[in-house]
This record gives sequence, structure tokens and C-alpha cells, in this order.
Amino acid sequence: MIINNSKYILILIILLLGIFGLTNNSEAADILVDCSSSATVQAALNNAAHGDTVKCSAGGTYTWSTTVAVPSTKNITLDGNGATMTGKITLPSTANYYARVTNFTFRTAVDAIVVTGSGLNNKPWRIDHSTFDPNSTSANAMITVYNGPGLIDHGNFINIPNYKETIQNMGYGVNSTGGWTNEAIPGSPKALYIEDSTITAINTKNPFNGTNLLQAYYGARTVVRNTTLNTVMVDNHGNRTHYSGRWMELYNNTITGGSFYCIRGGSGIIFGNRGVSRTYFVNEPVLDGSDNTLYGVGDG
Repeated sequence: MIINNSKYILILIILLLGIFGLTNNSEAADILVDCSSSATVQAALNNAAHGDTVKCSAGGTYTWSTTVAVPSTKNITLDGNGATMTGKITLPSTANYYARVTNFTFRTAVDAIVVTGSGLNNKPWRIDHSTFDPNSTSANAMITVYNGPGLIDHGNFINIPNYKETIQNMGYGVNSTGGWTNEAIPGSPKALYIEDSTITAINTKNPFNGTNLLQAYYGARTVVRNTTLNTVMVDNHGNRTHYSGRWMELYNNTITGGSFYCIRGGSGIIFGNRGVSRTYFVNEPVLDGSDNTLYGVGDG
């Protein structure tokens, strides 16, 4: 039998090229970028391939003049590489793609991150391993999210001023009662999860100063677990209207400084927490004095 070596060598080369080509196309890349300019960061995000990480080349201190929008059409990560940033990031929530922001220190007092889009069946987004230090007295939120799966983990929230709503879960939004027409399922991934984090208020002597890790509204579903709360509240809003948060789970947290949970609307479960805390279940009437039982504590 005569073997045409050149033929088989050619086939082998084609196969190897195909393998290497597939490997190269499937490998995600780290793209280093000068984070001193929000425009430069935005351009890098826009030009990145599916699965890439856009990473600050140095962990400096930056002020961004325009909002940086993480794209909604590909899996993408924005990595601060330890940078301290004053500015704003929008993070998408979509049905087909994941988005992540990690490894920043945020000095922005209001709307450091806003998650745009919502949907209980969306892919989960993530904000992790970052520090939130508002450096102000503003009571407005540093992170605002809407309904759908999302994870905030390994966060360090420090120097939180009195009455601040550090994270706002806006649920289905102001004009919708949608959060009250479907079932809230304990343990469901279709919620905002806050875990493995620490929050500390500036005023660590007064647990009733209104300082919040979280305020939940408009049919929101929220889980807070494995987190240290130092003189702060976790609040499910009420008033017995669709303004209320729908469902909350609070478990395996460490409580210091007299922190407390306030369940003012909707339903939830609380268990396995450590330390001294206060828990309030409040059947709040609406502001006009009427009583709509659909949205009260334990209802819905």
C-alpha cells in the first residue's frame, strides 16, 4: 500500500489550524485601559469581544466626567484593578448576557451604579469585591437596581451617613403592580442577593439613625445573608400599597451595634442571625388612612 504523505500532512495542518483557530476565538481576553478617562473606558468596553474583561491598567484615583455604560449585547466584565473612582456606571440586566463590575472603590455618593433593565428571567448581573465610601452626607442610594436576578457580594460599605438608602431595590418600578401578581418563592434565584459583605455607619452609637444597607420597594424580592450589619437597618418598605417590597429573606447575618430589620410590607423569613438585633413587623396603613390588605405584612 502506497501512502501519499503529503496528502496526510496537509490534512493534519488543516486540522491543527482549525483547532488553534477555535481555541483563539473562544479565549476571553484581559484588555488593559487607562481609566483616567471615562471616554477611553467606554471605547474599550464597546470594542471588547464577548467574554472579555476591560481592566484598569493601574489602581489610581479617577473622576469620570461621563457615565460609563457596560454593553448589553455581550458577556463583559469591568475590573477596576483597585482603582478609586468618582463617577457613574450603568450595568445592564438582559435575557441573554451577563455583566459584572468588580474591584473598585466608589466615592460617588449618589448612583455610583445603576442597573438598567429588569426581568425575573434575565441572566444574573454581579457587583463584587468593591468598597463603597460615599464621603458625604447624602441620603440617596449608591446602588439602584430593579427586579430580576442580581448579586452584590464581598462588598465593604463604609462611612455610611445617617438616613442613607445605600442600596435601593426598586422592584417593578413606580407604575407597576406586577410584583404582586406572581408568586414569591422562598430560595428563588429570581431576586437581588446581598451576601458576604460588611456595612458600617458613621454613627455607630445610634441604631435608630435611619442608616440603611437596603430599602426595597414596588414588589421587590431581596435576600440578605452572611453579611455583617454594624448599626444599620434592612428595610422592606410598606404603606400597604404596591409601594411595598414584596418578599425578603434575612438569614445567617452578624448583627452589631443594635442593627435591626424592619418588615413594613409584603412577607419574608428571618432565621439564623447572630448578635443582638431588633426586628419589627409593621402593618402600615396607607397615608390616607385606608387599609388595603393585599400589600400588608404577611399578605399577598
